[in-house]
Amino acid sequence: MKYYSFLFRRHTLLTLVVLLLVITPLGNLTPGQAAGDNLPTSRFTLVGNPNFNPNSLSPEMRQWYDRLWKAINSPSLYPDPDSIASSGDVYRMGRTLNAHITALLAAFRSTGDLKLLDEVDRLMELAKIQLKDYNGDGYLNWRYLFDSASVYYNNDKHQMDEMLTHSMVAEVAYALRANAQYKSSYGQHADFWTNYLVNHFLAKWQKRGGIDKSLAHPYANFMRMYYYLYKLTGNSAYLNEANRRAGVLNGMMVDQKTSRGVGFTWDHRVPNMGESALGCQPTVYAVLTVMAFQDMALEGFSYYANDAYMKKYAATFRDVILVYGTDKLAGRVCGGSGEYVTEGFEKYLLGAAPGLAAWDDTGVIASINSQAFSRYDNATNPTKIFISAYSLQALAAKTVAGTNPTPTKTPTVAPTKTPTPGPTKTPTVAPTKTPTVAPTKVNTATPAPTNPPPTGGSRVTSNLQVLYTFEEGSGTTVRDMAGSNDPLDLT
Repeated sequence: MKYYSFLFRRHTLLTLVVLLLVITPLGNLTPGQAAGDNLPTSRFTLVGNPNFNPNSLSPEMRQWYDRLWKAINSPSLYPDPDSIASSGDVYRMGRTLNAHITALLAAFRSTGDLKLLDEVDRLMELAKIQLKDYNGDGYLNWRYLFDSASVYYNNDKHQMDEMLTHSMVAEVAYALRANAQYKSSYGQHADFWTNYLVNHFLAKWQKRGGIDKSLAHPYANFMRMYYYLYKLTGNSAYLNEANRRAGVLNGMMVDQKTSRGVGFTWDHRVPNMGESALGCQPTVYAVLTVMAFQDMALEGFSYYANDAYMKKYAATFRDVILVYGTDKLAGRVCGGSGEYVTEGFEKYLLGAAPGLAAWDDTGVIASINSQAFSRYDNATNPTKIFISAYSLQALAAKTVAGTNPTPTKTPTVAPTKTPTPGPTKTPTVAPTKTPTVAPTKVNTATPAPTNPPPTGGSRVTSNLQVLYTFEEGSGTTVRDMAGSNDPLDLT
């Protein structure tokens, strides 16, 4: 079983979605009510509102807001972000903590509630405690600690997990910087994280010859990291690289007809990086890929600022990945096949996919969110944040439907479908041909191309990697952290 059985003991999922088409006819929402119409990027700024009052929220938003805070404050919150932030493990941080903090920031964008930013800041301060120069190379680092049998165990050389983790760090740093006028500690912590990103994380990888990974989910998250580094430093080399990656990722997208429209499908492998295609991306990884796209959409960056573009990702999850009448998802973004026939529904419950309701004109995803929350959480004592956080985002979009989007204040370079040369175009052992980024407030460094992984690595290989998103591994029995203590068979 590649999913959390404890979530499904009492219910069979998405009988709820079979009922959905009876309870919520597709024509029930008028175009003016559709959450995805003209999502206004300016509404979703990372600048908070010091005068925020939850009583100003609509009744429906207030309901999700209260549920979110009950979950945050629950002693049974699952997954447990404190333990993950305190682990110093980039495997867990890059997946679970990344998803958790990104969800909190989506809710923060939708409300302006600085208490949500305080919670993000608190978690990152726990993570900061674990930063040390474990290698004796002069650079602070976290480590890969998930699999003691891995060649990467107890070091900071697992490139994919480093990439996933530090995309989160960059967004947090910018969120703190954007609100420094409200609390001096925000600015101090933003300075720390910016300095860490540029003079420790990027600098160490440049010294090693570079960092990149030819899979869509770390590649997309590194686009996100470069975007926020530009926002933090004003250095256009970072923006150029974010735009280059957006162009590469856009070039990977292929239209696929769905039962209600047109979605996207894409390969698991990023092209032109020296490795063979792998076929449609497995859903377990796609949730991380699309999480980065959703975040960039809220920022109004590149292709993702276009609502029609984002609606295709909503269609993919709504019409292809959700398997109605079951407790499963399709295993790939083009349906289930091969090793990935199905995926557990917890990948929906514990990630950013519920936020795609903001771009779903049919209202189906919003209805799934409400019904899934009722089935797999507890309205009185909720223990999961994701559906609540992303329902706030979708409802915030709905309240201003019909408003023309405001372009992001950040100037961007128009990307093209043809990838342009950049610092990490292909993974080679040669030093980067891209000039080192000029310093701004800190000494900046642009990552060079990726070195090949160490020989015999058990995680980074030329084959499809079995790296699960939430507290999971391959061929491992993991204890259920929700408190039931039932072993999870992931073999």
